[in-house]
Amino acid sequence: MSKPTVESLVGIWLKDLVLHGVGYVTSHEVEVDLPGWAELNYRVVATPGTFARKWRLARRAGFPGLTLEDASKQFPERTEKTWRLVTLN
Repeated sequence: MSKPTVESLVGIWLKDLVLHGVGYVTSHEVEVDLPGWAELNYRVVATPGTFARKWRLARRAGFPGLTLEDASKQFPERTEKTWRLVTLN
């Protein structure tokens, strides 16, 4: 079995978050949590910067079955970007 790409892991991670009841994701979590999750679950190792770049590209392209909405205005105390994870049925 081949290892998934960093690009595909971004989408898999987001769907995993939704399955576990997480409704929001921040740019900080992409760089801190996603690399560790990918290494632990799929043995894919890449730098946080690589995950962040692939996250930005994937955000623009979209995710099948998932929409990201800018939720930064809901959290004005945060200095980082926050997105709401919305599943499409």
